[in-house]
Amino acid sequence: TSRPVITIHQWMMQVAKYSGPNAAPLGSLGDSKLEPGAGFHRLQILLCGLEASNILLSIMSSPGIDRRVVEDDTLEACVTLIKNHIQKHLIPALSNTGHV
Repeated sequence: TSRPVITIHQWMMQVAKYSGPNAAPLGSLGDSKLEPGAGFHRLQILLCGLEASNILLSIMSSPGIDRRVVEDDTLEACVTLIKNHIQKHLIPALSNTGHV
């Protein structure tokens, strides 16, 4: 069975549609990672998470913040998100370009 083929551009578009000889409506593809617009949605989730982590870390590390109000789980979640992003996205991307 032939699966619809999408380009990276379609995958990353905010508003994406698929049309072609093997056209499939949005949501009908078996693998959601290949759905047009799925890349944009995933990127937005990552960016929002990184922005929230940045804000929380900035607040928690500000002078005068009582260390008793800083939750260890929140701090650990922020650091884990940033660490995973570096390991899974930034390092492979830089390695593929020959900069690491």
